Amino acid sequence: MKLEIITPFGQVLKTTCDEVVSPGVQGEFGVLEAHIPLLTTVPSGLLWYRQDGEIKYVAVSNGYAEVATDSILLLVETAEPAESIDQQRAKTNFQRFEQQLAVFEGPIDSPERISLHTRYLREQARIEAVDRLKH
Repeated sequence: MKLEIITPFGQVLKTTCDEVVSPGVQGEFGVLEAHIPLLTTVPSGLLWYRQDGEIKYVAVSNGYAEVATDSILLLVETAEPAESIDQQRAKTNFQRFEQQLAVFEGPIDSPERISLHTRYLREQARIEAVDRLKH
């Protein structure tokens, strides 16, 4: 099965794999060869795929996934393979956004709070990707 991940800055990944598990709105969803066609949103989270028996991790944030019988295409805001993530930077950013969210006094649905929460979730996915890579 083909897997392609594209961000506004270009293609991050184009490969073949045996299985993909992506974050979804109601939890994770898995894709194998011959999956029924599907179009869905993808929140920030950890995507993993199995390639020749090896599992690889990618932190993704907010976008869409299009699943066909022999491929999955993700159009997301950001995507970073675990190997390219600076874990210390991700932890520092995560803690900063966590603190900012804790003291935020505006409405829960304000654009500023939504932006902070989105960045918080993105850093959380980046940390998880590196943690999974190590185990």
